[in-house]
Amino acid sequence: SAPGNSIVLTYNETLSATAPDISRFLISDSGTSLAVTAALTSGPELTLTTSSTIRASRVVTLSYVLSGTGVSGNLIMDLATNFAAYFDDQSVTNNSAVLNSLTTPTTLAVAARETSTATFTYSSTTNASSHTLRLYDSATSTLLSTTTSFTSDSTRTGLSPATQYYATLQAVGDGITYESSTASSPLYFTTLIRPPTITASPQETATTVTRSARFAVSATSADAGVLSYQWQVSTNSGASFSNLSGVNISGATTATLTLSSLTLAENGYQYRVVITAAKNGVSASETSTAVALTVNGAISLSGGSGISTTYGVAANSAPLSASGGTGSITYSIAPSTSGITINTATGVVSTSSSAARVSTNLTITATDAVGASATQSISVTIATGTSTISLSLSAAPRKGGAITLTATTSSTGTVAFRAKGRVITGCANRSVNAGTLTATCTWKPIIHGPQALRASYTSSNADWGNASTSVETIVLKRVSR
Repeated sequence: SAPGNSIVLTYNETLSATAPDISRFLISDSGTSLAVTAALTSGPELTLTTSSTIRASRVVTLSYVLSGTGVSGNLIMDLATNFAAYFDDQSVTNNSAVLNSLTTPTTLAVAARETSTATFTYSSTTNASSHTLRLYDSATSTLLSTTTSFTSDSTRTGLSPATQYYATLQAVGDGITYESSTASSPLYFTTLIRPPTITASPQETATTVTRSARFAVSATSADAGVLSYQWQVSTNSGASFSNLSGVNISGATTATLTLSSLTLAENGYQYRVVITAAKNGVSASETSTAVALTVNGAISLSGGSGISTTYGVAANSAPLSASGGTGSITYSIAPSTSGITINTATGVVSTSSSAARVSTNLTITATDAVGASATQSISVTIATGTSTISLSLSAAPRKGGAITLTATTSSTGTVAFRAKGRVITGCANRSVNAGTLTATCTWKPIIHGPQALRASYTSSNADWGNASTSVETIVLKRVSR
């Protein structure tokens, strides 16, 4: 009989205590040769220790040879030194309780994987009653689940995206003839990552030739993946796209793309961005909707007019007309000049009544919504203002009688009063009252008859011109008493 790691031969007589030499025994374990490592007699029994365990249900045969190559030493004999007969391929009753080991699976594979599932395949192990799949967290080697009776091409659910796992497969024995195999080598795999979510898409953009344009995108990764960006351009109305790179391009692999020094040839190009989320060696991408770039022509100005006026008289230029550019046009004027302003919406230049005398050329700049600009020169002339003066008499003049002469002017300054071409005494430089804009003179004529009175105004403001006026009057004779 074979109880596991030994074979026991039972004879009908007590055997000699001298054990036979082990080289005389040949053991076959289902066709595999086993060596005998020791032989021991006890009463009628001879026990042979085998070099490896004989498992249950194995077919075991034993041969005992008297002679042969490498065979020597003691023989099996009884106490009377009678030698036992030799035998060849004698069947041995296998009483071993040691079960056979199933072959360790080697064909476990991931046939498909998604963000939360993985499908496994394997080739069934011969003589296995079932198979058991064990799933581990790769980072910590923590056992997450054990699935018994797991069949090939079955799917494991409830996994986390972009997570590293490993699985092992064990062939399960029947517990009678076969014991379960050892677990297979770990099969490492990573579930897929979800594509990023675009939270703010690029928008269509308009700009002006030579200026820049900007496209931006915002995105998130639900699986905490690292985001990367690749902007693409289509020059054929969206039929095909290519990755952006080269001069005048900034941020082609960031969330914000800036295009500089744009030309009219780029009008109508379409742009989109491919966003990739990556983690633990897996990645997934999302592509934004393509949006168009509009490149408008340069700003061109027409219309407008110069200004020619005098001090104290407000004036306006004709409005400007702008073509080209992007968005609304805003006008400005330089250099800044007191009393001269511009309507930022129409380009009309205005001079106020208080603007100082000037003769100059100013520059009007038209700027669009993206900073493109065009200029036009405007001439502004403000000449010396025309002053006014009037002269009145408080009463009809009479020889020897005093009356008041009043000059009314358009501004402050001084007035000289004359009669018959001569300055009236005390009235050579009479100040104009700032509140009433009048100057007065007391006149006491010394002769009667026709008289020419004249008032000459000198402005205290250099922007105003001088003025004079004359009045013809008749001086009456003195009244006799």
